[in-house]
Amino acid sequence: VGQGLAVVVETHRHALVYDTGPRYTDDADAGGRIVAPFLRASGVRHLSGMIVTHQDSDHSGGALTLLQTVPVDWFASSLPAEHAILARRAADGGAVLRCEAGQRWTWDDVRFTVLQPTAVHYAVPQAKPNDLSCVVRIESTYGTALLTGDVEARGELELVRRDPLALKADVLLVPHHGS
Repeated sequence: VGQGLAVVVETHRHALVYDTGPRYTDDADAGGRIVAPFLRASGVRHLSGMIVTHQDSDHSGGALTLLQTVPVDWFASSLPAEHAILARRAADGGAVLRCEAGQRWTWDDVRFTVLQPTAVHYAVPQAKPNDLSCVVRIESTYGTALLTGDVEARGELELVRRDPLALKADVLLVPHHGS
């Protein structure tokens, strides 16, 4: 999606959007220009979940458009409580969750686990948005993927120290666009 991130994960009966790409202008974003058309072309008419890893616009910029375009059962993020995306979701009466290490769910024998951020990350007032990136491990009989958002070196080191086995993956979305 250019300088940004958007991933669609589909199981047999569920779909998840992980990040929504960038916002280009007040009237255009990757959610409306790329992700929504992709979902329509793929036959996805409903999202079981959406995760916006953190508040940087290249990850969250398409969220408002997608939330208006596609029904979403639940929305999870590390966005600050006053963020416009959370305000819109609350106004619409939709479920809102905070990404936190230890959250788990299974869809069609595919296991999802949030590895980061921890509750401690949210308690650090000077934490950079990248340090709050929602890191998600996806595991099935066909392999494992690790989605990392923009987690930075300090966060990577914390993950390695806390649970190195959880980081073993067949597919790695390299943090911070490969930097």
